[in-house]
Formats: sequence, structure tokens, C-alpha cells
Amino acid sequence: MPVDYSTTDHFKIISAEEDQVFMLVSDHRYDDEVGNLFISDGEGRSFTHSMEGLIMSNRGRTYDFERIEAMFGTYVANRYDKDH
Repeated sequence: MPVDYSTTDHFKIISAEEDQVFMLVSDHRYDDEVGNLFISDGEGRSFTHSMEGLIMSNRGRTYDFERIEAMFGTYVANRYDKDH
């Protein structure tokens, strides 16, 4: 994870298909209602911050992130924007 990102132990691997790992990390600034999405390189060793504000509930047990079966490498997600 990037060095400027705060360290947390609240993370979940939400997908490990198509030669990439998607990891959801809790964002405690919003009382566990949203998280940050990180995507790995092809080897699953290095991660990049892909999206912030991914909507989740039940402390990360459910989240709005889905793989589109008919389109290789395509996912949809709902994002929380505190300004709107």
C-alpha cells in the first residue's frame, strides 16, 4: 500500500480473479460506511489506490462492487461522495 496511507488492520480481499487482486480497506473517517479500493499488479504484490468512498455496510461484510461476467476485466462500483 502507498506509504502515505494510514495503517489499518481492517481489510478484505473482495476479488482475486483475472490476474489481479482487489482489496477493500476500511476508511474510519466515515464510521466504517465506506472503504478504499486497491488493485494489485499482475503478480498480486504491489497495490495501487484505485477508488475511495466505496460504499459498504455491516463493517465490510457487504459492499457495492460487482464483476460484469460478460465483459472481461470490467467491474462496477458505487462510490460515496460526501460533497453531494
